[in-house]
Amino acid sequence: PHTGSYLADLALELKNGRCDFSNPVEQRICDVLVPLAKLIVAELGPTATEQLTNDFLATWNPQQRIGNCPVSVIAGDHVNFGIPFLGYYTPSDGLVGLDSAQAKEALDLDGHLIPAPDIPDLRDAGVYNVVHGSSLRLIDKKNLLNQPQISEQVAENTMLTGAEPCNQPSSAVARAGSDRGADAGSSASTGDAQQLRAPLYRMVAADRNGRLPKPGAEDFVVSKDGVSVRCGYSKLRPIPVLGDRRLRVHHPRKCRDGLRARKNEGEGVPRAMLLRSNPRRHVLVRVEGEQARIRIRGKAARTFKVQFHNGKKWRQLELGGRGRAALPGTAGDSLKLRIRAKGKARGALADTANLTLQR
Repeated sequence: PHTGSYLADLALELKNGRCDFSNPVEQRICDVLVPLAKLIVAELGPTATEQLTNDFLATWNPQQRIGNCPVSVIAGDHVNFGIPFLGYYTPSDGLVGLDSAQAKEALDLDGHLIPAPDIPDLRDAGVYNVVHGSSLRLIDKKNLLNQPQISEQVAENTMLTGAEPCNQPSSAVARAGSDRGADAGSSASTGDAQQLRAPLYRMVAADRNGRLPKPGAEDFVVSKDGVSVRCGYSKLRPIPVLGDRRLRVHHPRKCRDGLRARKNEGEGVPRAMLLRSNPRRHVLVRVEGEQARIRIRGKAARTFKVQFHNGKKWRQLELGGRGRAALPGTAGDSLKLRIRAKGKARGALADTANLTLQR
């Protein structure tokens, strides 16, 4: 809710839980939404609800420290009150109006301007026919957190970001954001080139006793639902993988011990796998127009292969001298690449990196 939630605004204006507005439009909206407003206050509490209001965000937005970091906005529009030209309120995901979700300026019901936040690299990641979250399942079961197409969009936009710090002053990135105007979906970059870095990972399965190697700083554990992962005596908190609760991610953070996976119930081998980054090797991809140069940096690789996804299956990307390649045409505005590199030792496992390039 970049400029606020109309439902949070409404919740703080209720008088003893009832609507009392002089503006007839506000009164009609309030009469319909008062049960949802009460639900939001009950779930979030008064402090969090206040911090979602337009009044609070109007003072916070000018001080935010997002800087030139890329921000992808995703909105839901399942709820529509039928009031035109008031995008702060409708359509919405039941909690946040479309203009607020997309960080656009808008008008309130009294005709006052609601300014947009200053985010130089703003990217439109789509509008979906969903509600905000599971608390609004009485309206619709589809929400921003349980739809695969939204999860895929989040993953792709996350991978578009390079390794350089982005919240520092950068005239080149800020200029790219301001010059783009309505083309908010394109990637901010210096000049016409994108340069991305991705760590190379290998997969190490837990043994029959659930033991996994000592993790590095960029390593993660993936487990099936029903499996817990421990570092010493501490249980690692699981995170569902992009809304899919069948798989979970565990971040070991500063674990200095070996890891152990255990089934929560019953006997058998706990299904868990360590995604181990190779600290001696990573991938750099530099894209200019429809040409790319793909390099393995760090410890030399004996061989590496690059594949691209054509929308249906993975195909080999032909590489020329010094890792240069012509990027193939694909449907949509992104291109998925998978890079597999093998070390010099015979029988060495392949390390894999995945990137998504914005076209």
